Amino acid sequence: MEESVVRVKGVTKDRGSLQLGPLDLDIPSGYVTAIVGSNGSGKSTLINMIMQVVHPDGGSIELFDHKIAGEHQWQLKQNIGYVPEKSWSEQDGETLERIAAFTRHWYPSWNQGLYERLVRLFEINPKQKFNKMSKGMRRKCEIILGIAHEPDMLILDEPSSGLDPFAWKMMMDEIKDYMNRGDRTVLLASHIVEEIKRLADYVVFMHKGKLLGMFEKDQLLDDCKTLWVEIPDWGTDLNHELPGVIAREDERTNVVKIVTLNVTATEQALQQRGWKVVRTAMMELDEIFMHLIQRSAIKK
Repeated sequence: MEESVVRVKGVTKDRGSLQLGPLDLDIPSGYVTAIVGSNGSGKSTLINMIMQVVHPDGGSIELFDHKIAGEHQWQLKQNIGYVPEKSWSEQDGETLERIAAFTRHWYPSWNQGLYERLVRLFEINPKQKFNKMSKGMRRKCEIILGIAHEPDMLILDEPSSGLDPFAWKMMMDEIKDYMNRGDRTVLLASHIVEEIKRLADYVVFMHKGKLLGMFEKDQLLDDCKTLWVEIPDWGTDLNHELPGVIAREDERTNVVKIVTLNVTATEQALQQRGWKVVRTAMMELDEIFMHLIQRSAIKK
């Protein structure tokens, strides 16, 4: 894997109803990495620990090759654009204009021209108070503030929350444009499959505070397939005899539907046995996620 911009080592956190970790994760520099998980899986807690909003109970986190612990690392934070899952209530009475003026003094890389272009693009009244805006309009403001200082890394926690389809499309285009320089990184927490498919280079699956794995997205979609196999022996236990197979469903007398996480190895094994694949189908990311959850439950 490429050079890491974030390293999470043995991190744990007790959130009462959720025991997070231990987590080990490297976020590669120069790519979009998406953290995928259902509500309450620990995505936001992990991001909050990276941003030092929440401190881990154990383990360590490195950001740009610097271990973060104790006091906030403000110089490191200048290299990050952060869009939190929930808006900060203490800013309810503020306006985008005032927050932008304050932000300019903290971020030397602030690009006023980019800020003004994004304000026009998203059709924001910068003098309107945040608590007078709709959820979607306020989300647009948070995205503008995250991008306008041209950080080395964007951390986006459910960034499309509240956006209408047109604003969502504009946000997607801006994230792609942000990445065009080639040396920037995006860490994205999302449960929207289309968002992940369009943006992500790597996908991290989380469930109930645990990591189920990190995968190169395109390779994962190539490797994971549903196969319908014609077999001569009805009693054959495909789950144990074939590499990569994690699920089986009997369709009819001599045809079995199987799910594999390694289609090449599975097809080679089928060919060696003389069993015929009569149909192949791609899997969506949410289907793969559900099968990974089921596999992790079986391993327990």
